[in-house]
Amino acid sequence: RVLTAILATPLDAGDTYHQRLNNIVEEVSVATGGRHRIEPYVIPTPAMNACAIADFSQRAAIAVTEGLLARLNRAQLEAVIGHEAAHIASGDSLFKSVFCGLFGLHEEALKRLSGLFSGRSGMDLLRGRGGTLIIFAMVVLWVTNKTKRLCELLVSREMEYRADAVAIRLTRNPLSLAEALHLISTHWRGVGTQGESLSTIFILDPGTEYLSEREGLLGDWFSTHPPTERRIDALLSM
Repeated sequence: RVLTAILATPLDAGDTYHQRLNNIVEEVSVATGGRHRIEPYVIPTPAMNACAIADFSQRAAIAVTEGLLARLNRAQLEAVIGHEAAHIASGDSLFKSVFCGLFGLHEEALKRLSGLFSGRSGMDLLRGRGGTLIIFAMVVLWVTNKTKRLCELLVSREMEYRADAVAIRLTRNPLSLAEALHLISTHWRGVGTQGESLSTIFILDPGTEYLSEREGLLGDWFSTHPPTERRIDALLSM
């Protein structure tokens, strides 16, 4: 469901960029112990971002945007894949995937339902036979969305720091990961409206969540991503 929501597609065997991604994912999968069967996917957007998801059957996937494949060199891409593989190996991806399945997809459904009532035709829908059912669905989705905000307290920013550190153990190249994070942060990293609702699984927040780049109590509590500058500073200190 998550792969479908972010429009991820399998690799094209005839695409050299895709083949490079497949080779790196295989190498990193072996380096992490091979406990998970990691499947590579691409997201057809010029944005720069990457994510990892997993399920209870030991299946995992790493999805990378076409923009990231085109702009990063091999060492930088290895560092990003290492970061995502670290989430899979530690179990963070399973936790985040369940979180997105429970809340993120429903948040997107609420956005789309709300968009139906922006004009006069939307009010006509409410007056119809299905109006009561639509209102009930919106109330349920609204409650789910508010629950998501509370549950985000469980998604610690420390997960990203740990994954960065594990990626360095795998690649022995902190500079390449720092360069990759800088490039992603200075380019468009959104992957569509679905990405904003599923921001938890991405290496950098694809939305416009200002708390991701803020320090302090509010940022620590309600943001799932630490400030990019702090992550880069930590990597450069290595």
